[in-house]
Amino acid sequence: MARLHNGRTGCHPIGLAHSATPLKSSMSSPIPSPEGTPTAKVPHRDLPPYRYVPGLNPHPFRHENGHMFTDGTAPKEESWDPETPWTQDERFLYGADLFDQRYYWEAHEAWEALWHFAAPDTNPHRLLQSLIQYAAAALKHHMGHTQGAERLYQRATERLKVILQSEATPYRGIHIRELITRMENHLQGGPWPTLPMDAP
Repeated sequence: MARLHNGRTGCHPIGLAHSATPLKSSMSSPIPSPEGTPTAKVPHRDLPPYRYVPGLNPHPFRHENGHMFTDGTAPKEESWDPETPWTQDERFLYGADLFDQRYYWEAHEAWEALWHFAAPDTNPHRLLQSLIQYAAAALKHHMGHTQGAERLYQRATERLKVILQSEATPYRGIHIRELITRMENHLQGGPWPTLPMDAP
């Protein structure tokens, strides 16, 4: 079992590095802000001051200039109940806001903090892991790591198709078939992905 960055033990859902200092990379460039402003699902929560891209910005919680820095350790995780109605689940919805605003690293961190509390082989666990991997795929695609992005997309999509076999769509507000299509289009050079999600 691999040791997670937050001190938990288990399998990390994506495998992004957690380097304390930004690496110098010719592939690193800022993620552009969306044109217009997507409607926030959690409007009272502020967005981070920058979109973390490895090799470009200070690591959010390991670097002293990171936007989540406290003492260099990972943020403490609070428990989460998978049975929380999605329309009232502020932490889940904030992850959606981060994704829609192209904070892909931050979105995967927000959802990963919930994923740890979902029972394995359940649809909440599958959904969160797939969202985490889609966020990572978008980030890797931006950085030019196309093969890694495609692998993450394939794994996440296979898991989402399992959900489609047993759940009505939308599931937790997300139109899963449309999400799969948007991610596929993005990795083929199409628009930046957003979640096709009902308003809470």
